[in-house]
This record gives sequence, C-alpha cells and structure tokens, in this order.
Amino acid sequence: MKRSVFDLRVYIIPLLTLTRPWNCLSAALAALVGAHVSGATTFKVPLALAMLTTGAITGGGNATNDYFDQEIDIINKPRRPLPSHQVEPHSAMLWAGLLYVVGIGISLPLGILMATFATTMAILAFLYSWKLKSSFLAGNLLVAFLSSMTVVYGGLTVGHLGSTLPSMFIIFVFMLCREVLKTAEDYVGDSARSIQTIAVLLGRSIAVRLFAGGVILVAGLLFWPWLIGQVTNLYFVFVLLGVVPFLLAAAVTLWFWPGQRQVYLVLRVTKLIFFIWLIAMLAG
Repeated sequence: MKRSVFDLRVYIIPLLTLTRPWNCLSAALAALVGAHVSGATTFKVPLALAMLTTGAITGGGNATNDYFDQEIDIINKPRRPLPSHQVEPHSAMLWAGLLYVVGIGISLPLGILMATFATTMAILAFLYSWKLKSSFLAGNLLVAFLSSMTVVYGGLTVGHLGSTLPSMFIIFVFMLCREVLKTAEDYVGDSARSIQTIAVLLGRSIAVRLFAGGVILVAGLLFWPWLIGQVTNLYFVFVLLGVVPFLLAAAVTLWFWPGQRQVYLVLRVTKLIFFIWLIAMLAG
C-alpha cells in the first residue's frame, strides 16, 4: 500500500530523531536553571526565548553530527535515520541549517549580546561535527563546553553570571565524562575509520575507567550548589537519594564490567540522571 505524504512516521519522526529531542529538552531546562540560580523568580518571555534558542541550536548540532557521522554510524548505529535511509543526507543538512537559523532568529529580540552568543554556539557546534570530533580530546572538551554554556545563556537573561558557575562546572565535567564514555561505545566504528578518539588511542578500557573516576568526582560536585546556599535542603535530599547512588552504581558497574552492553546502558541511564539533576536544581 502506498504511503501518504502526510504519514508522520515517514517524514517528521526521523527528522525529529536527528535532533535527539531529549537532548534539546535538557538544553532548554539547563537555560532555565541558569536563569533560576541567577535570580529569576517568574517565567517571562526572554527566558522562554532563551530556552527555545538553546533547544533549537542543540537540535541543529545533533543533526549536523549525524550528517558528518554517516559512514561511522553504518557500523556503530545503523538504525539512526541517515544510515537506515529514513532521511536523505541533503535533507539532514537543510534541517540542521533551519534549526540554526531558527535558534539565532529567536535570540534576536534578546539583544545583540544574546544573539552573538547564540550565533557563536551554532558555529562551534557545526565546527565540532565538521572538523573537531575526530581530534583527540579537543572535540570532547568542546561538546562539554557547549553543554555548560546553556546554563550561562539562561543566566544572561538575568545578568548575574557568577551564580551560574557551580552549575556550569558540574555540567562541563559531567558531559566530558559522558563524551569519554561515548568513545568506548563507538570504538568499533571509530577504529575502523581511524578516528583519533580517546578509546582508539589509549584503549577502550582506559576510556571506561576514566569515565568511572570522573562520575565519582561529579557525585561530589553535585553538593556544591547546596554548600554555598544556592539551593535548599530539598535539592540535597533529591541529589543524595535520586542522583548520587545511580552515578556511583554506574561507576562501579563499568569499573568491574566494562562490556559494550554495560556501556550502552550506562550512557542511557546517565542521560536520565542529568535530567533528574536539572529537575532537582529547579525544585531546590
């Protein structure tokens, strides 16, 4: 039976999958956290625009990443929209470009500083996928930096950037840990294409153990906002019971059982853990 041109499963869902909607939502919430810790007490239009900007640019960066990773994903992630031929390569780049333009366009009413910030982040996201992802550690550091800037962008809507430092640093270290672990997950495809990642150059087991040690550090850093009085005891309880135990469990699991299945599982669980931490910041 011939499919209708309006069949969402054929057109829209694969394009949305390219953006990794969960990542876009987390980026938007990080901007909200940045405004929250900087003193925002009400949800106003500038904050909504900042959240939409970070979400759109994150989506554009993810779509760009998939475009440049097509050959690697044939090995590592054959079910992604591009290697599975659900989306044509030119459509993916057009979609990424549209998301960048939308994100920057939404930022324009926020002023020249916010628009310049958004444009810079979009350019860096593109450069990462185009040139820097295959470089040793530099690409990982850039992704962690871009992720941490989402909370700063939210803080800019209020103007007290010093308050975003703890959240920014926590996000940077946490995302750097996940990026290192991703090199272990993608080891087979990256090594086949001679991509110079941490796992390829230093060994997959070292990459896994670097992640394990890193998330233990993150578990300690999570108490920083509470120690300086930035959040309430509700945050402390939330993190102590709902975040830290799972981070430590992830570290122990991969230290003793660093298999591919465990790496895959921990990457998915830590994505959820990050989301829970953002909610804890807002609740606290």
